[in-house]
Amino acid sequence: MLHVNFENLSREKTTHFSSKKTTTTTTTMSSIFDTMQHVDFPVPEKGTPPTSGYLKNFLDGSWRLHVIQRNDTTWNPDEYRKTIQSIFSNILISPFVGSLQADGVTTLLLDGGHRTLAMQRFVNNDFQVCAPSTNQLCFYKDLSVADRKMFDDRRPLHTFIYSNLTKDQEELMFFRLNIGLPLSAGEAVRAYQTIPMCVLASKLSQRFDSLIQASIGRAIYNDNVRHDAASWMLLILQNFHEGKVIIGQNPGPSKQLENLRRCENYRHVTIDEQKLTSQVTKLMSVLRDRKIKKKFPSYVIPTVQGIMMLYPTVDANTIGSFLYDMFELLATDNPLTHEWMTHDRKNQSNPAEPPHCEKRVKIFGKWLTVR
Repeated sequence: MLHVNFENLSREKTTHFSSKKTTTTTTTMSSIFDTMQHVDFPVPEKGTPPTSGYLKNFLDGSWRLHVIQRNDTTWNPDEYRKTIQSIFSNILISPFVGSLQADGVTTLLLDGGHRTLAMQRFVNNDFQVCAPSTNQLCFYKDLSVADRKMFDDRRPLHTFIYSNLTKDQEELMFFRLNIGLPLSAGEAVRAYQTIPMCVLASKLSQRFDSLIQASIGRAIYNDNVRHDAASWMLLILQNFHEGKVIIGQNPGPSKQLENLRRCENYRHVTIDEQKLTSQVTKLMSVLRDRKIKKKFPSYVIPTVQGIMMLYPTVDANTIGSFLYDMFELLATDNPLTHEWMTHDRKNQSNPAEPPHCEKRVKIFGKWLTVR
């Protein structure tokens, strides 16, 4: 019986821009928005492995999802079941596209993650499908010998494996394979592996996604399944990189195009990865050590960034004490709290706009003087 370890389908954890100070290199690859420029790709090797052979590649670790792949748990249960029914029925499902790495062993899957997970979940007996011989719902473990043989060995899949692709080519191929597919704003950020700002956003979002979800209201949805944290981290890095709050409102999950353009603006921009990581870590410590039980509104993130950049020597604990006063003290007892409240969501349609963040930073300055 086939048993599949889901960890072998997990994304590659490598980081491509890990030096302390990262510098982009000029590339001849067209922007994804420049659709008229021709880019040559090698001819892929075609394969028709049986289902069992394909899944064994993930069992032994030679195949796994590319880090830029979309989250592979976003299908509903019926879509997984229909994939398996299509395999049994000999209905051609879309091919699986992979990129063979320089080691000559590892293949990173660029397209086909959901279909792969459907097969893995079925052989792990997570759901039932109609067995061909009985037309009755059945788990994989309960299939007849003939039906199991049919699924394992007599329904070939179709694979296209490219060799010697650059990171630019893998990136471009991912976007071309997903034309018309509604990537979320966060997934769009994660898809970039040749833009240092986006690579760092993906890396830090994986590190701090749970903390952002636990401390900021309405920032991350559904346990970050659509990578909302990556979009937030891009916002945070943009502000720190520019040295001031230039963006306070994170684009919603549906704002894929907006994030694609934001990412492309940083394609040839040099970033100081060490400094940015240090600043993000300090910001996250303010959230982690918050002195109030309820979650902060999302405009606290750009506001704290503004405080950190204008008052770089102020420690996280002092900023935390300020936030406690603004959210916990009665406005009648503290005029600064009253002034703060004039810039909250009850009084402003978009309290995260940079001008409102700047005014809250000034309130911090007053608080720091009289505390």
